[in-house]
Amino acid sequence: MKKVMLFVLCGMLSFSTLAANKNADITKQSQTVCDLTWEQITDVIIKQQTPEATVDKAIAKIKSLSPSLNEDSANQMKGQLLTSLKASTSDEAFASAVKNDTQGTHQKFMEGCLAATTQALSNSKQ
Repeated sequence: MKKVMLFVLCGMLSFSTLAANKNADITKQSQTVCDLTWEQITDVIIKQQTPEATVDKAIAKIKSLSPSLNEDSANQMKGQLLTSLKASTSDEAFASAVKNDTQGTHQKFMEGCLAATTQALSNSKQ
C-alpha cells in the first residue's frame, strides 16, 4: 500500500492544477483525483492496458476538466503519473489484492487517497 500512496501523492501534486480556483470544492476535486488514479490502476492491472495508454487517457480527462492546462504542464504531469503508475502496479501484493478483492481494495485505496488528497489540496489553497 505504501507504493500506492506514493502514486497518489505524486498524482495529487500533479493534479494541483485542479485546485487553482480558491473557491473550488476540495471534496469534489479529491474525489476526481482519486477516481482517476483508481481508474488508471484498474486499467493496467485488470484490463491489462499499457501504463502509457492509461496515462494518456487520464491526461485527456484532466484537460477536459482544466482546459487552461498547457502542454508543458501536461507533459510533466504525464511523466510523473507514468512513473508512479508503474511503481504502483508493479507491487505484486497490491496487484494481487486489486485482482482478487477489487471492491475491498478499492474501498481501502479510496479512504487513504481521499484523506491524503483532501489534505494536500487544502494546503495548496493556503
